[in-house]
Parts: sequence; C-alpha cells; structure tokens
Amino acid sequence: MYKFWFMLLAVASLLYSCGGDEGEPLAPFTQTGEIVINVTWPQSASADKRTDAEFQVSYITAYLYSGEIEITHTELIREENRGVGEIKVTVGEDYRLELIAFEIFFDYARIYYLGMKENIDVVADETTTVDIAMVDASPVLQPAKMIGENSYSISWTPVLFATTYNLGEDTSIDFTAPTTVYSGPDTTATLTDKSPGVYHYSVFAETLYGNAVPSDPITVEVGGTGTIKINIPWPGE
Repeated sequence: MYKFWFMLLAVASLLYSCGGDEGEPLAPFTQTGEIVINVTWPQSASADKRTDAEFQVSYITAYLYSGEIEITHTELIREENRGVGEIKVTVGEDYRLELIAFEIFFDYARIYYLGMKENIDVVADETTTVDIAMVDASPVLQPAKMIGENSYSISWTPVLFATTYNLGEDTSIDFTAPTTVYSGPDTTATLTDKSPGVYHYSVFAETLYGNAVPSDPITVEVGGTGTIKINIPWPGE
C-alpha cells in the first residue's frame, strides 16, 4: 500500500510540474518575421491607360506559399494612393509570394495584374524586403500566320499562373456572339478550312485566382477564290 501511494504522488507531482499557469498546457515556442513588399507597376497601369481602358483595380491580395501549400493571404487596404498590408509568418526558407490585382466583375474576379517572388527567406524578428514587378494579366495576340489558302495559326504571350487559355472568334469586332475556337494550355491555336470572310479574335487566361482580362482583338481576313471562264473564237476558225 505504501508503494502505491508513493507512485501516485510521484505521478501527480510530474503532471503539475509539466503544466502551465492554471493547468493550461505549454504552447510551442515559435519565431516570426515580417515581409514588406515594394511593387513596380507596368506602364499599362498608368492613369491615362486606366482611363482609356475604362477599368479600375478594386482589390489587391497577397498570397504566401510554402511549396504548393498556401500559408496565408491578406488583402491590402487602400490608403490614398498606397496599398498597405502586413504579413507575419513563421521563420522559414523558400517562401513564394504572389500578388493579384483585380476587380469583382459579375460575381467573379477579373484579374488585371499579377506578380510573383520566389525563394523568400523569413528571419526571426527581422523585416524581409522583396521587390515584385507586376505584369499584365491580359495576353497579347500576335498577327496570324497563314499556313494555307484558308488556314492560319494564332499565337499569344503567356500569362503568369495561367492554367487554360480561351480563344474567342466573332465576325463582329464588338464580340456580341463569340465562339470559343480553342481552350487549353497552349499559347498557339491552328484554324483550318475557314470560309471566306472577316474574323476577329481575342484570348483570355483562366488562373486559380480567376479569369484575366481579355486581350485586345486582332482581325483576320480570309479571301475567296473564283474561276474566270474564257470563251473566244480560235484563230483561223
């Protein structure tokens, strides 16, 4: 019996010594650092360009990843002409930061600019400064390349974070009734056996964050061929 009570008191003493105040378990010790972002915008983000395009970036969100796992994200708060935000994260190496500038268009994100910085190291109790050059989220269509009498290929520039490109075709420059003639991961589409006429094309990228703004359109004119019938008297007949 004496041994039993001695063991019980020893266990109770061990449990008490391992507990925190008021019996709460000890929290693991963590170290954190802070990330500050310096952003450079492309020329298309100037006030004149925004007015011409009739759009306005309403939201800027920063996403932090470790590998392919999202660690955290935060929306930047607009203060006059600045976007202000703070990301504190556990000390580590090789983080990736992605910036998305967008508006909400018919209940989905319409992305205008994208940016990324890789291999970010976060140091305990220090501020890590990163520079990110934002790029246009809209692809740029190249002039069509003819590969036959009624066939041609259309190419466009790649977009950061794009998973799928959608190439639309319409006979109206206003794209009132476009048809998707290509949807996939490639940046080139080949169109064959087109009927004579004038066609307009625009492409947009799908990303994990939403759809990017469509490209400026290009126009392709497909000509037709005909036959001239000749019927003249033969000489000497």
